[in-house]
Amino acid sequence: MSPDQAREYYDENKEVMFKVPEKVKISHILAMVSSNEGENEKGREEALKKIKYVETKLDEGEKFEDLAGKYSDDTASGINGGDLGYISRGQLVEEIDEVAFLMNIGEASEIIETPYGFHIIKITDKQEEYTEDFEEAEDAIINYLINVLKKEKWESLTNSLREGADIKYYVDIENFPTDKDEGTEGK
Repeated sequence: MSPDQAREYYDENKEVMFKVPEKVKISHILAMVSSNEGENEKGREEALKKIKYVETKLDEGEKFEDLAGKYSDDTASGINGGDLGYISRGQLVEEIDEVAFLMNIGEASEIIETPYGFHIIKITDKQEEYTEDFEEAEDAIINYLINVLKKEKWESLTNSLREGADIKYYVDIENFPTDKDEGTEGK
């Protein structure tokens, strides 16, 4: 695989294959609504009360990360200050997506309701959309093109072996001889 072939592939596909979408690094605090039948409204009220308490604590100057660890029902991210990592559009529920990409770094949102409960999110970093340079993508392109070539050669080999083979298909299974048929014992 030559570097010229890799460059040609890059030039033909850079707007589709090598465009890295806008991302935000997001943290959240979740007050989850109970999903138990009959407890829905009560659970919703408790979750809303909890998230409003957290919002008050934020307004009083407490650190978002500390509050996430202490109050978030998402314990997996809570232990990391609510950090969910970098997110592209469409990776989270629509209600959060709509708000997150409008916010500035360091800004905490107002309370957001989703099917999971109530959230307060904070944006800790942003990455603008960009297209990878050829140098960043070159190794991946070469590996991809080598794998495509290997697949083509494998398919060509298996097709040629199949064409040259003497394969018999027995469709009439009822009349196909078995060991139990007369005259086939001991053979």
